Amino acid sequence: MSELVANAFKHAFPADADPPPDMSGRRPKIRIEMRKEGDVYTVIVEDNGAGLPHDFDWRNAPGLGMTLVQSWAEHQLEGTMEAETRDGARFTVTFPD
Repeated sequence: MSELVANAFKHAFPADADPPPDMSGRRPKIRIEMRKEGDVYTVIVEDNGAGLPHDFDWRNAPGLGMTLVQSWAEHQLEGTMEAETRDGARFTVTFPD
């Protein structure tokens, strides 16, 4: 989770970039949610920043960070991870109890 939060700070709200046009008047926000529904946990890390680049493929990202997150989600937790742009970036990890 800390890798996803660090990525949000690094990429969603870069200090040298202009805010996205739709952010005028909004404050930067990072949200972390964890819930359990039945025997399934869901962890969501999302921000309201720049969103993911259109050509971003988190499954094949060259950096170590996304590789570690994917390994954690799929191998250690035996779950799944999804990434999407939804008013910023949103990463959802689901895994069984």
